[in-house]
Amino acid sequence: MKKIFEFAVIILLVFSLFSCGAGNDETALSTFSTEELNKILDTSFSPEPYVTLAEGLVELNEQELSEIISLVPKDKYEHYPELQIVPSKATLYKDGEEFSIDISDPRLIGLINLYNNSVYSMQYAYTQGVLDMNDLELYKSQEPRLELVYDTYENLWQATFDTIIVTNEWFVCVSHDTPAYDGLYPHTVFGRTPLYLEYCWLDLFGF
Repeated sequence: MKKIFEFAVIILLVFSLFSCGAGNDETALSTFSTEELNKILDTSFSPEPYVTLAEGLVELNEQELSEIISLVPKDKYEHYPELQIVPSKATLYKDGEEFSIDISDPRLIGLINLYNNSVYSMQYAYTQGVLDMNDLELYKSQEPRLELVYDTYENLWQATFDTIIVTNEWFVCVSHDTPAYDGLYPHTVFGRTPLYLEYCWLDLFGF
């Protein structure tokens, strides 16, 4: 009975994702089968922040960061509303090599859960304006970097990001199909930093 219930919940979740329209930037999970989703996607999320900080005033040391990371679920992606959840593709660029990262990799799941929890809980810093294309090219060439590709829906109030580039400085969120500044920039790009400051998240999560 429990398995039947879980299967029904996943079916309803997938249906809701397919039926959402403008104003919702949930990840389109059509890339995955119901069985795959059941293994990697939690239908709930952590409503409270893993840690509450005063903006820009607290710099965490390595031990404190490790303690926070230990709280983050790494077995399933949490389903935070209106945030990208499961990427359709993840690629790590490091030491001149390219590595395909399995979507079920606990490191990846933990990294995204921490990022989404920080954004959902407003425990993050962000660029006040759109990054220019020189900045984007700089982040696209940095190593190590982790490039996450998403299937996405439109959103009424902000660009829906189809790509997130994670470096040891920023989470660089890119909407390639959305021009910025009346077409001056061909893409819309914002930078975000969980827990307000720049931490080496790729290193901390073992990438």
